[in-house]
Amino acid sequence: MANSQNIQQWHVSEPYLETHCSLGEGPYHEPATNTLRFVDIKKKQLHSVSLTEGPSSLKTLQFEESVTVTADIEGRDPQETVVVGAKQGLAVLDRKTGRYEYVSKFGEEKGERIRSNDGVVDPNGRFWLGTMTDFGLGAFQPEGSLYCFALGTPATRFRAGLTIPNSIGFSPDGRTMYFTHSTAREVLAWDYDAAAGGSLSNERVFYRHDGPGEPDGFRVDTTGNLWHAVYGESRVLQISPAGELIGQVNIPTRNATCCELVGGGELVITTAADDEGEGESKRLGGAVFRVAVGAEGAKRFAFRLTILFFEKREPPRGSLVERSDFWPLMGRSLGPFPLSGKRSRRRWPRRGVERAGRFENRGTGVACDEQHKEHCFGSPGLDLAPPVMIRDDRGDLMMTPSGSFFNHWHVSRAAVGCEAL
Repeated sequence: MANSQNIQQWHVSEPYLETHCSLGEGPYHEPATNTLRFVDIKKKQLHSVSLTEGPSSLKTLQFEESVTVTADIEGRDPQETVVVGAKQGLAVLDRKTGRYEYVSKFGEEKGERIRSNDGVVDPNGRFWLGTMTDFGLGAFQPEGSLYCFALGTPATRFRAGLTIPNSIGFSPDGRTMYFTHSTAREVLAWDYDAAAGGSLSNERVFYRHDGPGEPDGFRVDTTGNLWHAVYGESRVLQISPAGELIGQVNIPTRNATCCELVGGGELVITTAADDEGEGESKRLGGAVFRVAVGAEGAKRFAFRLTILFFEKREPPRGSLVERSDFWPLMGRSLGPFPLSGKRSRRRWPRRGVERAGRFENRGTGVACDEQHKEHCFGSPGLDLAPPVMIRDDRGDLMMTPSGSFFNHWHVSRAAVGCEAL
């Protein structure tokens, strides 16, 4: 480790935002609007601020469960919709309503003990997300994992037995993946092959921290340097592509958590509360800092939500997935419509028994009033996209209805003999 006397240093004395976060994390710059968003994991909040308008533009969303990290979705306006790491897995957040829906869950055996932590989207559009012991359960245990959420497949556990899996990032050329395991005080590196679907090889220790604090979150700049926050040391390190310490940013509070390069050569730093500290460190714990360092952030990648793995919320009754005859109908209304000259009858797609004046579900005998027109409807909330492709239980690609996730759709028993999902 280089002597701090021989490296470039920057000093910050005043905060940009006095947010008093319990655990500020995950800063993410939105260049199109020059907006910064970041989370407070413990307070279960998502903050956003216009860097053009200043601190007075700060807005906050409050959640019932923690959101720990965010990323853009390919083809979507991040001011409206982002993907987030949440308590149980990966979810899509509607920023206007503050509601989110899970795309895929971790499937941990100790699900109640686990929450998500940091994560990032890789050059292939996959989301890497770590898990760790949740708050209020004593000391953090080596029960965390690192997952990869890829297109068309369920979440894949890449590594288990982790205590605090933290930031993930990529070199500017996309050929190296970095990962910080905070409690091991190590930043690991792999060769990353985008052409081979994002395969990893040649694992090695890129940087080993020998200070009293723990490396937390980092951001890679366009020259390949890592700007790495160190929790407990009041600083952010600048680490060269060779793994050498070449600079540091000093802040007036102890618990730096993560950072983001926001354009114009500026670095934004999030922090956590320092309840056991004194003076300025305690007063400014949880604030956000901003400093000119003359570096620009490497390219961020957006999550590809075009193909989703079909995950059932519960064992289906009369599963749509088992009925290939149903899929061609997914692009159009499933409601009944009159037959010419037969006011008391309705034509129904494929399933059920048609009788004068009523429709009766085959197998259950449940009658459906012919005036009822909402047998298939999109639930309110996320209006995500045109029809998207998902995979059924056999691995075949199928189209969902326009404007909604498939697992937002509910088909009445009267219409098709089951409740989807």
